[in-house]
Amino acid sequence: MRIVILNPYFYPYFGGTEKVLYEVYRRLSSKYEIYALVSAHDGRERLEEIDGIKVYRLKSKTISLPGAPMGYQFMPDLINKIKELRGDLYHLNNRYQYTLSHVKAIKKTGRFMMTIHNALPKGIDLKTDTAGLIYDLLFGVRMMRSADHLTAVSEYTLRSTIPMDLWYKSEVIQNGVETSRFKKLDEDKAIEIIKEELNIDIDPSKKLYIMSNGRLVEQKGHKYLIEAMHILKKDGGNDRLDLIIVGRGKLKDKYERLIAKLGLKDSVSIISRQISEDALNAIYSISKVYVMPSLYEPSGMALMEALAVGIPSIASKVGGMPEIMKDDGLYVKPRSSTEIADAIRKLISSYDVYLEKAKNASKRICRYNNWDRIADMYDNAIKKALDI
Repeated sequence: MRIVILNPYFYPYFGGTEKVLYEVYRRLSSKYEIYALVSAHDGRERLEEIDGIKVYRLKSKTISLPGAPMGYQFMPDLINKIKELRGDLYHLNNRYQYTLSHVKAIKKTGRFMMTIHNALPKGIDLKTDTAGLIYDLLFGVRMMRSADHLTAVSEYTLRSTIPMDLWYKSEVIQNGVETSRFKKLDEDKAIEIIKEELNIDIDPSKKLYIMSNGRLVEQKGHKYLIEAMHILKKDGGNDRLDLIIVGRGKLKDKYERLIAKLGLKDSVSIISRQISEDALNAIYSISKVYVMPSLYEPSGMALMEALAVGIPSIASKVGGMPEIMKDDGLYVKPRSSTEIADAIRKLISSYDVYLEKAKNASKRICRYNNWDRIADMYDNAIKKALDI
């Protein structure tokens, strides 16, 4: 049985969707013949095999779209390759990168499954929210109607994005965590990894580290977290607080100017290079507080990773994040620097209470969101799409 994955990017590029596809399909590669059709965004067209997945990196051109968090990857040979591979099932991800012509080619060749990783945009900004709505009205919903089976990464994403009359062929499959990797490290080991890979001096005995992880784009809300740090520093008594933001994106320079303007250069740092998951886990492990101040978040994979490690966490009450954290952390309104600062104070002042909540969340995440279980759920979804 041949499955063809459609997504603009694939491992080693690691956004949330790419991590899902890599972790799920490397586990299913012993059961199915897996191909991935993705862009050669680095300019090198090639066929390679990665953990049992045959990856075609196709000639592509990046087209910048106003207001979009990432460019559109135009792949002129994609339709021909869809027809050539003759898959039994095509699994389409990131609907905004595809057209009805792609869906037509798929339907002439095999069955069609679609995963909704991105909920209908809401709360980002007027331009992005409107563009997302128009796209779905013109194209996205028609794609969903053509699909033999639909999955969504959260209940929120399903209900806000998939029309109600299509729920009969839809289901929620949350994202997962590599629980063998994202787990609390001994402090000395974590410091050693950070020093070796990132050449950053970390001293948890002198500093209380707050962490956030996500692309440096508007929807992740880092601006409000930086402003919250300014509030906390201005109030005094918070000299030990340091903020580490891990992420890459177009707003890096803007955020660094904001940090300088607010006088936070000594207490806020941005790690904007590609780092290993071992280094990422080490940063989680030395952090006392995790904050995810997103304006829009269909699922919240980074929040899931932080909770798996057992970090007391704060998140905006948006999208699918309440489905992940439940009552095991603190919620804030999006775009509220004041609420973020208040939540950080509250969490630190009652730290043992929230540490216990984080431990409960870690147990739940490790049980229900490990990749082996998530891969089994996708396997069942594939069988539904194939009607077997």
